[in-house]
Amino acid sequence: MRNTKQPSNCMGGLVLSEKEALGILEQSPAYGQYLSLTEDMQRELLDFVKGTRGLKIKYDPFF
Repeated sequence: MRNTKQPSNCMGGLVLSEKEALGILEQSPAYGQYLSLTEDMQRELLDFVKGTRGLKIKYDPFF
């Protein structure tokens, strides 16, 4: 029997292929801004859209 289960991340979300994630980004109105990002930032955003990484959130420990 073939395994038809989609790969998922630790939170149960789907993990997309790079091609699928780029397709989503290309359809976004913000795609032009994505292209203006540095290569490292593009990779971070692509990994987020793929579902393989979370967003980096900075906080001020003062609060």
